Amino acid sequence: MTDDTISESYFLDHELGRLCHDQVGRDNDELGIESGYLPNSILSYSPEFCLISPEPSMGNISLAAFEAQVETGFRNFLKYEGDLVLHYCAFHFLCQHTFKYHITDISKGAMKVRMADRERESRYSRWMPILEQEIQAFGKPKIIVIGTEAEKALRKAGYTNIPRVRHFATRLDDWYRGYYLAYLRHAKSDLISPFLQSWPEFVSLLMEKLPVTCPNRVLIGTRASLVSDAGRGRFLYYRDEFLSLSAGT
Repeated sequence: MTDDTISESYFLDHELGRLCHDQVGRDNDELGIESGYLPNSILSYSPEFCLISPEPSMGNISLAAFEAQVETGFRNFLKYEGDLVLHYCAFHFLCQHTFKYHITDISKGAMKVRMADRERESRYSRWMPILEQEIQAFGKPKIIVIGTEAEKALRKAGYTNIPRVRHFATRLDDWYRGYYLAYLRHAKSDLISPFLQSWPEFVSLLMEKLPVTCPNRVLIGTRASLVSDAGRGRFLYYRDEFLSLSAGT
């Protein structure tokens, strides 16, 4: 490990959280929103790809309950089935069975879905310098943007020729369910059985990457034997997209 890598790892482990926490506070005070800082999990300090989403969701709990959850070590992108399917496909099809990827948001302030549209353009602009420091600290991995809102923000910030994939949000369950049903009507080979057979093993592997005290481990464990039709659709979609992106690198 080089001196540069050590300093970058220190920034990611210590300084980035402080910057994000302070920016969430400024957003709440100056933009009139209610959000809480949600840290990311770091699976690799030298990722080949960085997948960038718009902002995290707080779910249906109060801000106080959310912040208490984060205090216990709760991390982003490790809660919903869609999160885990994204991890599975990035691991298997984008990074050739390695965790050489990082998933992050432009804005690190988790909020209610109904509040996400509030001051979105201004909020993303305020967060862009922190995102750029994060990308730099990870060694400038190849960027894949998740969703149209994140794509617009990055293009406005000067990023060009960045591939985009659909968001994995629960609100898009119907679309992904339709993707799966279309596959069933036209499939010429069985892609689902190997996926379902390897799913529990991957869930266990992902759990091992997290600190023992991380509460997400319990949530992930509950997903080991359950993949919905929408989850299967997400698998098929991200499999296709990531194989194509991987082949083009």
